[in-house]
Amino acid sequence: MKKVFSFALALALAESVVAQAPQGDSAPAAPPAKVHKLGMALVPQAIFYDGLRVDVQPYLTPQHQLVIAPQFYYAKQPSSLYSEKISKLQGVGLELDYRVFPNKGKTLYCAAGLNYNYYRAEYMSVGMYQTGTENGLPLYEYGEALNEQTINRVGASVMMGLQVGTLYGFFFDLYAGMGFRYSAVGKKFDDSISFDNGMWDVGYTGTYLVLGFKLGIDL
Repeated sequence: MKKVFSFALALALAESVVAQAPQGDSAPAAPPAKVHKLGMALVPQAIFYDGLRVDVQPYLTPQHQLVIAPQFYYAKQPSSLYSEKISKLQGVGLELDYRVFPNKGKTLYCAAGLNYNYYRAEYMSVGMYQTGTENGLPLYEYGEALNEQTINRVGASVMMGLQVGTLYGFFFDLYAGMGFRYSAVGKKFDDSISFDNGMWDVGYTGTYLVLGFKLGIDL
């Protein structure tokens, strides 16, 4: 009799616990994952080519993102990445990228974008340059003088990357790809000097490697 009573008591307690447990729609829902609206990032390697780049990265959806990247350049003794002839460099730029994260919640993304840069490069050059006018006619002199090139450069690129999140919304981003640039060059006076000696030069036209690293935060 004691065994039967103990079994009945245990069964009654179990049914009571089950009855008190939340059922179906009444169960508390898990807190929703935070949906980020905006990312901000710095590109540290920009300092190696005398620049500052800040990326503003609004999320259009959780898997689609726009990257707006203004750039600024200034140096009285430019980086060795540029032609050694340049004595002063100033410039601005803007890059617009569209990024897609194919798998929701994953770090891998692909992107395509357009970019524009304007540079003004000063350098010493030997050639014919105007020294003034006489009777309404220009006077020219042959010799060494400070020359200036203005460069308008446009390009397009495709890339893939990994944006890996850490604590408190901070992330680091590694990306690589390929692109093409075209540079239109104007000179204060004509000479034979061209800043098109490699993919990092300011007057370069041709294909180039996209390779970078970002540090940022999602808000």
